[in-house]
Amino acid sequence: SGIAQNFGVSVSNLQTWNNISNANEIYAGQTLLIYNSNGGGGSKVSYTVQSGDTLSGIAARFGVSVSQLSSWNGISDPNKIYIGQVLSVYTSGYSGGGSKSYTIQSGDTLSSIATKYGVTVNQLSSWNNISDPNKIYAGQIITV
Repeated sequence: SGIAQNFGVSVSNLQTWNNISNANEIYAGQTLLIYNSNGGGGSKVSYTVQSGDTLSGIAARFGVSVSQLSSWNGISDPNKIYIGQVLSVYTSGYSGGGSKSYTIQSGDTLSSIATKYGVTVNQLSSWNNISDPNKIYAGQIITV
């Protein structure tokens, strides 16, 4: 509560932004994300929901939690988003593409990678300029 008061935000927002279930369980040295009072942070990104998107996939792409994404956009049921819906995403580390890199391992398929990260094969193909999803190789680095 002291941190929230110092920055002019609510305890509830601090918990949501940082995936903290118990406000009394934080520790010395823990890094907390703190956004300004209008909800924004280092950057605000607008994302338009595409066919095949899931809230968990979008959250994974931007490196945020489903609960954060739901909270920022007033979504009560994370299973109910629609094509064309514009979502606001607040993050300090988003650089325009996917939020993480993945090195393909022997035996991986784009389908298995897509499932692991909650995205679609089409999204992986698009983000990484892969014209044939069956032609990936061990050691290849892709954005997920």
